[in-house]
Amino acid sequence: MDDFMSGFFCCRPGNGRTMKSICLLQLCRIGVTLFDWLDIAWLKNYYNFGFDHFEMGWRKTGVSGLTELLLGNTGPFATGDWILPDLTIEGSIKLNLGLRTFPNTFYFSYATKRTRKMFGLTVPSTILGIHPLLFLRVLQMCRWRFPRNASLPYKGYR
Repeated sequence: MDDFMSGFFCCRPGNGRTMKSICLLQLCRIGVTLFDWLDIAWLKNYYNFGFDHFEMGWRKTGVSGLTELLLGNTGPFATGDWILPDLTIEGSIKLNLGLRTFPNTFYFSYATKRTRKMFGLTVPSTILGIHPLLFLRVLQMCRWRFPRNASLPYKGYR
């Protein structure tokens, strides 16, 4: 299953973080990088990938910056903070290590990486790291607890 999922998502089997050299997703990554680097206003008004905070436009980065973006040394694909690595088996195991719910079940959440423990409470990691429209939802999700008066999903749940 691991090899199938990693292959399906174009990630190299074993680490779940890096993409294969030749796959359809690499073409998409290159297309998104060029789209944002060209920084054509009417195209961005039509569709925006949301990578503006990486300042990938040609005016800021130049040709050498484009090279770094395409090589994956800078920009959104240089970090593990994008959806693909989280959808691999390795990524989901890492994200779900701290969860205490159903065994052998993996949960995916846009809020999982945006929370941390502080004084024993789970809180959003930073206000600046979360889109303002998602902040309240992340706060709500990190405060959720299984209802004490509800029946347990399986024996020994807690």
